[in-house]
Amino acid sequence: MNSEYITIGFSSCSCNVPYVPGVILDPFMGAGTVAVVAKQLLRDYIGAELNPEYITITENRLAAAQIGQRCLVERPPDKQLTLLPQ
Repeated sequence: MNSEYITIGFSSCSCNVPYVPGVILDPFMGAGTVAVVAKQLLRDYIGAELNPEYITITENRLAAAQIGQRCLVERPPDKQLTLLPQ
């Protein structure tokens, strides 16, 4: 049996909130790569991160992406994360 799935639309719940296409959920945000790509693709995103160091890295990467810079996350030998503009 060959089954084919076709999306015919989205139903809304009874809460009267409109459907928003393209919202990306990243429950383990890390360095924020998913958020940066979501912004590049003009999508909304929701991210969660517990480690304050990674939150700072994500904020810096998003700020750099906003002005068109690229940032790399480099792990030096002492294991401390640093953000390098490129």
